[in-house]
Amino acid sequence: MPQLTYSLADFLKVKYPSWRVLSTIAKENPAWAMAQKQTDGGATSYNYVIEYSIPNRAAGFAAAQNNAGRTRHAELALTFADDFGVIQIEQKLIEGAKNGGPGGADAFVKIIESQTQGVMTALNNSLGRSMFGDGSGSLGTIAAGTNLATTTLGLAREADIVHFYVGMELVFAATTAAALRSATNLGVTAVNEEAATITLDATPNSLAAGIAVGDQIFTEGDYATAGARSLMRGFGAWIPLTAPAVGGTAFFGFDRGVDPTGLAGYRFADSTAAYAGYQTEDAIRLLGWRIARGGGVAKTCFADHERVDDLIKSVGSKEEFCKSVPVKMGDGRVVAELGFDGVKVRTASGVVEVFPDRSCSHDTIWVGDMEKVKVISIGEAPHWITDPNNSNRARTMDTAAAVECRLAAWPQMAIKRPKSWGRFDWT
Repeated sequence: MPQLTYSLADFLKVKYPSWRVLSTIAKENPAWAMAQKQTDGGATSYNYVIEYSIPNRAAGFAAAQNNAGRTRHAELALTFADDFGVIQIEQKLIEGAKNGGPGGADAFVKIIESQTQGVMTALNNSLGRSMFGDGSGSLGTIAAGTNLATTTLGLAREADIVHFYVGMELVFAATTAAALRSATNLGVTAVNEEAATITLDATPNSLAAGIAVGDQIFTEGDYATAGARSLMRGFGAWIPLTAPAVGGTAFFGFDRGVDPTGLAGYRFADSTAAYAGYQTEDAIRLLGWRIARGGGVAKTCFADHERVDDLIKSVGSKEEFCKSVPVKMGDGRVVAELGFDGVKVRTASGVVEVFPDRSCSHDTIWVGDMEKVKVISIGEAPHWITDPNNSNRARTMDTAAAVECRLAAWPQMAIKRPKSWGRFDWT
């Protein structure tokens, strides 16, 4: 039986090599799969330059010379997110496998496979969700009408229920810019997908922490302080709901208010009278021509499954297709080919390919050019990290009779030309 304590890390690396981990994550997340990957991240920050304005010109030479300018760039100091998954195997199970008892080896392998698949699913969900998030890690919002004196917590958006599972530990804040209500967390003991409710191990009002309806919900560890952005900043951060104002909160050290469209993309909502009553197809066409007017090309749209289903009914099944996407390692090697079903919407500015993504909110669609999007990371995202003192060993835990292996992802999204992206939100 080769899978002993000293070779557990090697076993996991062989059974679940980096390419398999990467392709497993990509398979369920079209936006993550389609983004270019770059693995040269490092140091405390990574300088990333965006061009957002061009030099002046004039028909008269003297005027052109007097008003000569320069191409303007925003230099962003990207920092890298943290996302971890840990597998813990009891020493008792390992010793039993070593002794070769009946079923010992098989049980050992099956448990490792089960634990590994579980943690990979957790990272799969987290990285896929981060593609559309603002970096705060918000999982959802407490629904209006929720009785906080009971252990049943309702969610404002039904689709957000997929982010919760039994065993999670949750914390709360009034907004994604507010301090935590309390350092005390509440555990999830049951999940009811049909009712969009979760059951907690204590009532929210028992914490005396001021938890209220409308509060944001986070996994413990993802959101620690006011305005925390520990996870990857996805489309929600790069193309925010509200246009950045001059002198507002800096984005990776840069004031985007000097050019809110050039540095933070387009944003429209049906709450504006001009766009009231817009359907998904209308919103795609709007974003398509606005991006084209700004010098970009709208090629891709991400929406939730319900909106894509409605689109298929609207544009006809003849517009359905399957797109083959190569899954590449950081060094450019293609390790898998994945097929994603989509639907084409023909607009005056070109064809937009629309894909359903389970992590995309029903209330928002994202339209733009995936050629301008990449995920930069420190090493592959995710990858196995082993004992720094001996790369062939799993870590022996100090607080339990067990050993553990770890998966880590340190990514950050980068959009070369934010003006090539936009969002439409429904209220």
